[in-house]
Amino acid sequence: MPKPKPTPKTAPAASSAAGDDDGSTGGTGGGTGGTGGGTTGFCTNAEDTAVFDMLEYTNDAGVMSMGPGAAVAITGDCPFGEPPRCGAELADVVVDNNTENNAALTDCVVICVSGQVDLTSDCVSCYGEAITCAAVNCLVCAAGAAEPECVECLADNNCTSDFNECTGIPPAATFELSFSGTGYQALHDGLTMHFALWNDANDTTVVNTWEVIIDAEPLVASWPDAVTEGQSYTLYYYVDTNENDACDGPDVAMDHAWSMPIAEVTAAVEVTDVHNLDFSAGDCSRH
Repeated sequence: MPKPKPTPKTAPAASSAAGDDDGSTGGTGGGTGGTGGGTTGFCTNAEDTAVFDMLEYTNDAGVMSMGPGAAVAITGDCPFGEPPRCGAELADVVVDNNTENNAALTDCVVICVSGQVDLTSDCVSCYGEAITCAAVNCLVCAAGAAEPECVECLADNNCTSDFNECTGIPPAATFELSFSGTGYQALHDGLTMHFALWNDANDTTVVNTWEVIIDAEPLVASWPDAVTEGQSYTLYYYVDTNENDACDGPDVAMDHAWSMPIAEVTAAVEVTDVHNLDFSAGDCSRH
C-alpha cells in the first residue's frame, strides 16, 4: 500500500446506506491474513461504482490517483500516513499476528477508510483485509507498494489475488515502455545508456533499471510490462561518457543525463527524445 500521506481532493457524490463505520469485517484470523476468497465482486455494484467514478486523491508530493487506485491510496494512509490512524493496531500485528490483533487492524482500517470514502461496508472490508494481509506477511511493503519486493510478496501470499477477487475489480493492466532517441549515436557511439524508472507515487525506490549500447540511429529500446495502468512515472537516463559504470554530473564535460515525465498510463508508452545539452532535468542520484 502507498506510504505517503495523501489529502482527499473530492468527496464521492454517491451515498450508500451500507457504508457505515461499523467495522464489522471480522478479521483475517492469522495465518496468511488474506481475505480467504469464496465471495467475489463486493465493489462492482452500482453504489460503489458511482463512488469510484467521482473519487480523486492527492498525496503530499502532488501525485493524484483516481477511482479504485485512490481508494487504495487512502487505505494505505490509515496505517502508514502521517500521523498513522491505525499505527498502534499495525504494531500489534507485527509483534503478534493473532486472530484478535488481526481483526483489530482490519476493523480500524475499515473505519478509517469509511470515514473518508462512502463505499459499501462489504466493499471497504476488502481494503481492510488487504492491509492486514500485507501486515502479516509483507513488512517490506511498509516502504511502499511500488517496491518490487512488496509486489512479489503480496502475490506470493495471495494478498493481491484475494483482494482482486474480493473487490471484483480486475488488476491494473501493464504496458510496454519504449524509448526512441535521435542524435545519440553521432556523439556517443558504442557507449552505454543507463535508464532508471521511478514511480511518482512512491518516490523512494527505483522501479527498474536497464542498460542499452548506443549502436544505432535512432537509438531504440523497449521493455514489456514495464508500466502499470493508472500510474505515473519519471524515466531518468544518462550516457556513461567516462565509462566508469556510474553517473557523474550531469555536465557537458562529464556524463550527460536527462529525464522525461510519463503521465498517467492508459496504454503503451513511447518516450521520444533528441540529444541536447540541457541537463537541468538530469539527476544522477536516481541511478
